[in-house]
Amino acid sequence: MGVDRNAELVDQLEWHWQHQLRPWLDGLTDDEYFWQPVPGAWTLSRHGQSSAPVSVGAGEFTLDYASPPHHRAPVTTIAWRLAHLVDVFGPPTAPHFDGSLAGHRAVAYPGTAEAALRQLDDGHDA
Repeated sequence: MGVDRNAELVDQLEWHWQHQLRPWLDGLTDDEYFWQPVPGAWTLSRHGQSSAPVSVGAGEFTLDYASPPHHRAPVTTIAWRLAHLVDVFGPPTAPHFDGSLAGHRAVAYPGTAEAALRQLDDGHDA
């Protein structure tokens, strides 16, 4: 009998979601969400206020980015990392492998930890 790779992947995702990632984020505050561990860390910025080479997003907040990505990955905030996960969980038609920024441009990134966790939960549940 063969391995059901889809079931194995879903089981692995769910275990990590329920026992590691999601519990760790419970109670996340806005200060923690936007905390910058080093100056110049990539984050979410109000539209037009990012200092990153590229800024993407459809709403009030945009995601710091570079195209092509830097040869050395920048330090990122929790806000940036949650936005990245929202992108990964994004719509099934999102262009995950073609290098396009089209999917990023359509996302309205949240400006609070509470809204980010709701958006993350919605993406996971979908």
